[in-house]
Amino acid sequence: MKNFYKCLFNDGIIDFNPAPDNDAELKNPKVSRPLPKYLSVEEIFLLMDAVRKSASESNKEISSKRLCAILDILYSSGMRVSELIDMKLCEVSHLINSNNKECYIIIKGKSGRERQILFNEQALQSLRNYLSVRDNLIPNGKESDWLFPGDKPNKPITRQRVGQLIKELARKCNIDENKISPHVIRHSFATHLLDSGANIVLIQKVLGHTNLSTTQIYTHIANKKLKDKLADSHPITQMINN
Repeated sequence: MKNFYKCLFNDGIIDFNPAPDNDAELKNPKVSRPLPKYLSVEEIFLLMDAVRKSASESNKEISSKRLCAILDILYSSGMRVSELIDMKLCEVSHLINSNNKECYIIIKGKSGRERQILFNEQALQSLRNYLSVRDNLIPNGKESDWLFPGDKPNKPITRQRVGQLIKELARKCNIDENKISPHVIRHSFATHLLDSGANIVLIQKVLGHTNLSTTQIYTHIANKKLKDKLADSHPITQMINN
């Protein structure tokens, strides 16, 4: 409204601006940011256990090993799904025989900013298991440069397809598919790190956020959990429950 009246006043359509920028009574509304959705540690482990069990079944082994690698990499690194599907096979080839001392790769995130992505031991093992069957997922036996090839060898798997696979897994685990997506895995990674006592600046660097204010949204989740814990532990609450 301020811009609207400012435009009218500047164009000479009105002689008086009723909503000037310096009007103390006309304060701009604060835009609230919704808290990010995330899964509990138990829900993450439920997904992991289900996909590993599926990977041991001969008729589902290949596709399940791929999904297992996708989940482990997303949750162990906190990377964006767009960064995941952009990875090339050559970028992770040195991890296959890694001695677990330098288990990381360099990726380019938003605006071409480079950062290190760490792979924990579980993610490394899932990656190796997937690479042992990866070629069977490429149509017509062709070669592909992508770590996770799509339906066409010259293109990677799409973000939408990754999302579909994760939602299908969630349904099998009786987890609401509306509360899960590849980005929710990223939110869960950051939330669980913060709950475990990780430094907020460290989380910012791992996630690749330019501004710390973007990462600080996760502190609101931690604060809410702290309030809930305090409320549950308060003597009055315990007296009422008893």
